Amino acid sequence: MKKRTLSILLLMALLASTACGGTAAGADTTAASGDTTSAAPVTEAEIISNSLPDKDFGGHEFKFLTIDREQAGYLCYELDADSQNGDIMNDAVYERNVEVEERFNIKISKEVNSDYLNMFRNSVLAGEDSWDVLDANAMETAKNSAEYGLSADDLPYIDLTRDWWDLEVIEKSALGGKNYALSGDINLVDDDSLWVIYFNKRLAEEYKVGDLYQMVWDGKWTFDALKKAAAGATSDINGDGALDYNDQWGFVASSNHALSMLWSGGGMLGTLNKDGTMEMALDSARNVDVFTKIFDVFSDKASVMVIDRDIPGKVGDLTNWNYSYQMFGEGRSLFFGYCLYTLPNFRDMEDEFGYLPCPKYDESQKEYASIMQSWVGTALLVPKSASDPERTSIILEAMASSAKHYITPAYYDVVLTRKYSRDDESSAIIDLLRNNRQFDLVYTYNFGNIRSMNKVLIADSNTIASSLASLKDATKSAYEEAYKAVLDSME
Repeated sequence: MKKRTLSILLLMALLASTACGGTAAGADTTAASGDTTSAAPVTEAEIISNSLPDKDFGGHEFKFLTIDREQAGYLCYELDADSQNGDIMNDAVYERNVEVEERFNIKISKEVNSDYLNMFRNSVLAGEDSWDVLDANAMETAKNSAEYGLSADDLPYIDLTRDWWDLEVIEKSALGGKNYALSGDINLVDDDSLWVIYFNKRLAEEYKVGDLYQMVWDGKWTFDALKKAAAGATSDINGDGALDYNDQWGFVASSNHALSMLWSGGGMLGTLNKDGTMEMALDSARNVDVFTKIFDVFSDKASVMVIDRDIPGKVGDLTNWNYSYQMFGEGRSLFFGYCLYTLPNFRDMEDEFGYLPCPKYDESQKEYASIMQSWVGTALLVPKSASDPERTSIILEAMASSAKHYITPAYYDVVLTRKYSRDDESSAIIDLLRNNRQFDLVYTYNFGNIRSMNKVLIADSNTIASSLASLKDATKSAYEEAYKAVLDSME
């Protein structure tokens, strides 16, 4: 479970205090997530971890290397801010950075370059100390970890037992027993990258699909429920006698979203053993059953429009992906499957909307689950060529701990629940998603090009079993190569 998630009771209290003139971005939430058994008063908030030493780094410029993917609609915005400008998130990042900069006499900066991965690799191979930290998507970080990065064992002040680090994800990514990629309150794009299903409240009422939120809480939001609700919501709204991307649909999503529903349905491609080896489960009975359910949903071409199957690559000046945002924003889709980072696209949407977790396999499945889109969600990697790993570990620990105080409340309790979300239930859905987030090494590394299964799920015929069988050898080989690289790095 993601320990940094705040409770809904805390959320309501914070929103109430904000409405009465209290502070939000700088609110102290430490006591809410800690041990509440003691009645002793809290004397001082642990904004920066109390375990860190007092150090003066002489004005060192602490540099992140990353990329902002503006065209895709998401940014690495949680690293730096030049000044306060009234924007909630910007100001929270600014306050956090000032806190850390003044404590350790440093300057935090970010370099953005489209060729950042090659720049990072070349710098490490040359033994240069060009950047302190790489901020890349989880897939890129994982693939470059063993050869180019330092593990947490080499970073003496990184304390992975503290709740500002996402320990469950970090541990599940520890191939060979080594923790390289760092994730937690310090980076928020991993939260933005969780898959959800948006729904249009007007259309839900018009087509009498029932109380969708209650369906979730009752454990009845399943693949079959999604398919049933989407059926019948398609309409030839332009009256041309043909159903296409100009019309209204029950469910609009991509093939990648179809693949993400493997984990919401209780599937798993590979699990990490305690010794750091991985257990393959590609063609397990559960995976085949879940994939089949997903295929049944997406093969219903009368109610489901697949972005990368049914919408042209360009519609006017828009890509098919951006056009799909427009479809939902204009009220032409009952359900829309995408990641949370797309929320700002619907800020001015006329219809009321909410969002749901991806559905369960059936009602007997215990929990809803979510997975991060690993080519969007980020993780941090310290270069193997770092000249001062101790300094780097101190600054990262300070930024992560103070992010819990400044940035997470701003992002979670204010931005998602007040700036974009339109009901209290959506806030509870965020809790559910973050509490039950899954991590799958096979998916993150894309061993054997396993993500090609996304096209299988939207094909005209069911070839799930044979496709999984054909991918087994390549997946196993890719895993063994990555595992060997980790072992070699320890020698």
